[in-house]
Amino acid sequence: MKASVLVGPETSEVKEIATPLLGKGDVLVRVEACAVCFSEFHTWQGEEGAEYPQRMGHEPSGIIEQVGEEVDTLQIGQHVAVLPTRRGPLTQYVSGAYADYIVAPHERVALMPEGLTFTEALGEPIACLASAAERGESRLGDRVAIVGCGFMGLALLQLVALRGPGEIIAVDIRQEALENALRFGADQAVFPQEIDPLDKVVGWEQFGQGVDAVFEVSGTQAGLTLAGEMVKVHGALSIVGYHVGEPRTVDVGLWNTKAINVINAHERRNDTLMRCMQAGLDLIAKGKLDIASLVTHTYPLDQVDEAFVAMRDKPQGFIKGVILPQT
Repeated sequence: MKASVLVGPETSEVKEIATPLLGKGDVLVRVEACAVCFSEFHTWQGEEGAEYPQRMGHEPSGIIEQVGEEVDTLQIGQHVAVLPTRRGPLTQYVSGAYADYIVAPHERVALMPEGLTFTEALGEPIACLASAAERGESRLGDRVAIVGCGFMGLALLQLVALRGPGEIIAVDIRQEALENALRFGADQAVFPQEIDPLDKVVGWEQFGQGVDAVFEVSGTQAGLTLAGEMVKVHGALSIVGYHVGEPRTVDVGLWNTKAINVINAHERRNDTLMRCMQAGLDLIAKGKLDIASLVTHTYPLDQVDEAFVAMRDKPQGFIKGVILPQT
């Protein structure tokens, strides 16, 4: 089979490798789509300690080609989304999904509802988003802030809106991102420097000011700092952004003073992620979550590097890029 292999910093090559072996409880999936995610950017760019060659891609959907002899819940030909895991040598990585095929344990595979396209059935980020929305402490009528309005922020915005907030404030440093946030349901969209001074709380004596629930989805130091400042006294801060690279610093004294609830919104329980993945896919099928409009760019298997460049540089109109191995 063909697979994109990262052979050095910012350098991928399509290579012919062995099709992964099928275990008794596994399924073989022909990959139809696999999205590009910023969590792998530092590896692609060549972070310190990165090893080559290696494979990437952990947001796949596709069609079941084979099932293991102990699998009785799935069938050949079914359309599925896959939750990534690592198992064995290079050819066995389900998180190496920029490829023709991947092998996955059957319990980490979710059926796509009828009518969904492969490019919108991106199971892994959908699972992360649904679990983050579920764990976030936003209630009916709350004022909510979304800090960071890329793909994850815009999708999370839609899920948070389903919980009935009184107001959603979107924050980003890019004009296009703010325009997108308004398009996907934000009540107001502002640059960090435009935030109402009453929504930046630096002490308990400002009780009553600030935002009830803040979701940090930027994955940056600046976004994390700002999110901590916007939370009101006894409010909730959900850290949804994936923070890789340089270690982050937080003002724990401020967080203590304001007595906020801090939620690490990254879920690691497989059963919870699979439940959230299925719930998210069902919301897409029912028209309550729009992922299709967020996928703006697609690339063939030999253009993985171009997809990462676009994710980094964000050309006009870019929100989410997806690799289509079969094109």
